Amino acid sequence: MSKKRQAVPYPDEREMEHEIDTILSKGLHPAPSFGHYLLAMYRQVGFRYIFRDATEIVFSLVLAIIVLAAMGIAAQNYTAFPPDNLYTWIFGWSPALYMVVAYFFFMNKDHHPSYEIEMTCKYNVYQLAAFRMLIFSLAAMMINGVILFFIAGEYQLNFYFAFILSTTSLFLFATLFLYIQLKRNSRFSKLVVMAGWGVINMILSFVSSEMYQNILQHIPFYVYGIMTAGGFLLFYKHLKKLTMYTRAKGVV
Repeated sequence: MSKKRQAVPYPDEREMEHEIDTILSKGLHPAPSFGHYLLAMYRQVGFRYIFRDATEIVFSLVLAIIVLAAMGIAAQNYTAFPPDNLYTWIFGWSPALYMVVAYFFFMNKDHHPSYEIEMTCKYNVYQLAAFRMLIFSLAAMMINGVILFFIAGEYQLNFYFAFILSTTSLFLFATLFLYIQLKRNSRFSKLVVMAGWGVINMILSFVSSEMYQNILQHIPFYVYGIMTAGGFLLFYKHLKKLTMYTRAKGVV
């Protein structure tokens, strides 16, 4: 006796996609957010080993102090002018501290003797650098705020305007620096960005100081707020890309 074959209903394309999504959602862990990724890095590696180069840290801090002291001396040259002139100086030199630490903790890493070994670790040089740059940017923002607090009291500046101007400048430069790192990973290109930022601001400040001041002072406060928030979000986005930088090159 021949048996009749029972017809098996085949799922259509929509049902198959739904089942695949169900299997993937239950079988794979969702990718953590970038914030959770940095937090996990901090917990697994530890602050001590993320910032393990004590000698470089001390050396960078000394250089940063020298840079900030030079900035303070330069500010004294503006005492014969209206206090508004200081706003051009604040915008131009607020990223100075970040420049120093970015150079010694980022630009020289690919020339370090242990670079090849560090690139094979679970958290490689660029992933650790992303965490460091985030911490350094926030630290630079707070240090700039403290310096501006004393400058504002001495020269009768609007502290809140000076701080938002400084923060905008800081994150604009930090975003530009990381963008160049992702697009053109060479020491020369980074030096051009760092030198170009200072030179352009010096030229604008000394050649057309009055026009430069007017532009900075007539931009509404909320526009600076939007620029600061946008600059930080772009900076944060580029940091996330930096953690994926070596994976695109095949490094596990």
